[in-house]
Amino acid sequence: MTEINSLLVGRRELGQLFGLTSSRIGQLIEQGVLPPPESHGRYNLAACVKAYVRHLREGGERSKAQREFTEARTAWMHSRAEKAAAEAAWANGNMLPAELVTAAGVAFIGVARDRFLTLPNLLASKCGVLESPQEVFEAAHEIVVEALNQFSRLNAAEILRAGGLDVSPDRDVPRG
Repeated sequence: MTEINSLLVGRRELGQLFGLTSSRIGQLIEQGVLPPPESHGRYNLAACVKAYVRHLREGGERSKAQREFTEARTAWMHSRAEKAAAEAAWANGNMLPAELVTAAGVAFIGVARDRFLTLPNLLASKCGVLESPQEVFEAAHEIVVEALNQFSRLNAAEILRAGGLDVSPDRDVPRG
């Protein structure tokens, strides 16, 4: 009986065995996937089978469509994981929608504007009894500091409510 490690076959027989054309066998030999012929265009069957199996295990011979599908599926899975993480952060109260953050900024500016627009009236009411520029400066400074202190004591919910925004903790998780 013939020893399997000593069997030599041609390119056409290798192609038939692997389900490939003989030109593809030639490409695999040029790429170093399959070993070169041992003698006169004859290839060691056992060595070629081992090399081709190793090549397949490493992802060789997958079609371009298969690779693209795998890449697309991986990208889709990553996007689903990112979406799930965002939804979990939202549900846990760790994330706000961009529209709410923008509206909160607008509300914040509106509240600040309202507070600062009262400053001239407060200053004017004190200026009539002040006698020196230093007293006017000190009064203006005191009024501005008090306005800033009042503003800093506001909490985010008050600012959002002042802007007409819903700040209830039982808001729905966004879908998209």
